[in-house]
Amino acid sequence: MRKRAAARFLLWIVLAGLLSGCGRFPFLSGQEPTEETPEKPVTEATPEPPVEWKTDEEFVSAVGRALEARWDYSKPYTAKKLSQLSAAEYQDYLRSCVEAEETQLGSILDYRFRDADLAALAQRYFFALSLQREGAEYARTNSVTEYNRTWALGYNYRVAAVYALTQEFSLQVGEDYASRLAELLSTHYEAAKQVALHEYVEELTASLVYEEDAERSTKKQTCFVGEVVNTTDYDIKSMSIGVSFLDGSGKILFQASDWISDLRSGQSARSTIFAENGLYAGMQYSISIYQ
Repeated sequence: MRKRAAARFLLWIVLAGLLSGCGRFPFLSGQEPTEETPEKPVTEATPEPPVEWKTDEEFVSAVGRALEARWDYSKPYTAKKLSQLSAAEYQDYLRSCVEAEETQLGSILDYRFRDADLAALAQRYFFALSLQREGAEYARTNSVTEYNRTWALGYNYRVAAVYALTQEFSLQVGEDYASRLAELLSTHYEAAKQVALHEYVEELTASLVYEEDAERSTKKQTCFVGEVVNTTDYDIKSMSIGVSFLDGSGKILFQASDWISDLRSGQSARSTIFAENGLYAGMQYSISIYQ
């Protein structure tokens, strides 16, 4: 999800750049002017007004207004009132919370950032809102995994981005909203941790390599060994690694798993799995972290 969102963002930027630089060209018919086709006078095209990009400062200010708009919308909804909403009504409530922010922010294509770090934070903030918009439909359903992958993860990305904006770019909200901002930022440590672990799992899934250990393999089973390094700033209590062995068409032929416990920040561990002997075209991983 995050990679697809990042790819869409980069495509938007490329298209925006192309659109802002394209001009008007005369139509060329390939005909020489003749008596039957008299030459028409060339008229100058009316120049288009220059694009007025929003600035770094305007983005930071817009985030402040977006937070306030979301809090304003949610203010009438007490915990008791929310508990009385049906699943569909609660999902609509969550969507409206996201829309309140999006209305104030506009599109990321409206901004031209000078500061690369702020541009990265902006991308993360819009990504967080897109995750929450996608995840609203899973609230109060049995799709707990999908809810955590979208709405809950979006919340963590959003909190981490707001914290960075307040610390590095002087994000502010009105005095009436100061307590709400403080409440949001009080969850920063856990949110940053969850974001870091999520990104670590994605990177590990893409980079993990298992190699055959001939000495430990038998006539019936092949032993595969891979090295797992905890590159985060957080200790990992336990990690499960599920491995699916695939044929050339992507069909699962065999599955195995391994557990790693107490992997401290910066440490490495060896993961060992055994698979029935056979011809495998590839491996697919499913990695989960438990704290």
